[in-house]
Amino acid sequence: MQPTRFKKFLLFLFGVFLTAQSVAQKPFYRNYTVEDGLVSSTVYSIHQVRQGFLWFGTESGVSRFDGIFFRNYGRLEGLGDNEIFFMSEDTKDRIWFFPFNGRLSYYSHGHMVNGSTDTLLRSLEINSLFMEPYEDKEGNLWIGTHRDNAIAFYGNEISALLPIPYRYIEVKEVTDRSLHFRSGNNLYTHSLSWENGVPVLGEEVAKDTFIENKEPLPEIEGYEISDYLIDRESNKWYTTLGAGVLMRSRTYVNFLDKETGLDFDNVYSIVNVFDSSLLTGFQNGTLQRWNRTQSIKTVLGRSVYNRILDIYIHDDLWVASDRGLFVLDKNTLEVKYEHSGSIKCLARYEDDLYYGTSSGAYRVAFSNPDSVERIYNKRSISILVNEPGNVLIGTNKGLVQLLGDSVHDRSGDHRLLSGRVRAMTKLKPGVTAMGTQ
Repeated sequence: MQPTRFKKFLLFLFGVFLTAQSVAQKPFYRNYTVEDGLVSSTVYSIHQVRQGFLWFGTESGVSRFDGIFFRNYGRLEGLGDNEIFFMSEDTKDRIWFFPFNGRLSYYSHGHMVNGSTDTLLRSLEINSLFMEPYEDKEGNLWIGTHRDNAIAFYGNEISALLPIPYRYIEVKEVTDRSLHFRSGNNLYTHSLSWENGVPVLGEEVAKDTFIENKEPLPEIEGYEISDYLIDRESNKWYTTLGAGVLMRSRTYVNFLDKETGLDFDNVYSIVNVFDSSLLTGFQNGTLQRWNRTQSIKTVLGRSVYNRILDIYIHDDLWVASDRGLFVLDKNTLEVKYEHSGSIKCLARYEDDLYYGTSSGAYRVAFSNPDSVERIYNKRSISILVNEPGNVLIGTNKGLVQLLGDSVHDRSGDHRLLSGRVRAMTKLKPGVTAMGTQ
């Protein structure tokens, strides 16, 4: 991104500043809403399937997210109902959707399946919310109900509603001869038998107190969190009621702006100083250095528009700006030397610094800032030093190579080298990558 093309750039901080206490910080969340393609901003749940996709259950359908795009499904696409409270995936890679109206549906191999296309599902339609399903070793699903006094059984060839005198049923375990389920604060065990492949619940044989050690949902100020997930890449996802989905990257990004510690928002350069201070350059010539305990700043060039475009650290700070090259004491930010001119680029080779301006390219020794040598006399916007005596310079009219005291025009070597060469980097000895306009 070119500095002249952006109006506001927020400074993102990693690493050492994440634990700073003296500077206000706000965790950075990526907020996905209907404007990004999410089917609704009222999101009840999130589930990641084995293929890696994230599914979101909302009040208006479900959304599948592939990391870039959302694909939405509702009743028109075969979903049992638009209001989906939670989802689950079985060992057959079917993704089950549990709606408010008790009409189950699932997604399999690119298609939605519901009671109109699956007769086994049709027999399980109820007027209650289903609870979390349990899958036994044979691949059968056992699904408790919220208030219908029943357990739904969905097998390979048979489905059935098993009446039972409890509400809020969540099946916990199924063996050949027993079924264990939770209802309220109790854990019940009933005998289990089979008739022609259909399960039959028998009498209660045990009852225990159920203690659930469920962690509370995280709290984020200003949002009502409905569900929470850490994905396979360790990113944290939060679904909200009314504000869509929040994602906090695994890099634990925090950001700073004028409200949380920076003097200005328009940041053009940033460098980490050896003593764990952060040095930031702004659009108006301000250079701010700060750490956990203090912040100091100076203004270079005394101009409303003097972008701090680049910073090099040697024994001193070497700062390139629209108004010149400044050499500053790295502790006090006191200006020690100043070279006038609009600095376009910086390049370092061993103990020398090369810089390009609107009037040419120059070389200066770090040990002697007064020893400025002009090596090229035309506008220079990028520089790469292969070795002393072999310097590539990008200009508005193409690439130039300095070999010793001679200047070689390389703009005719390729049509891309005849335009503005904005950036260069060495990939390996003898190989250079260039960016042109």
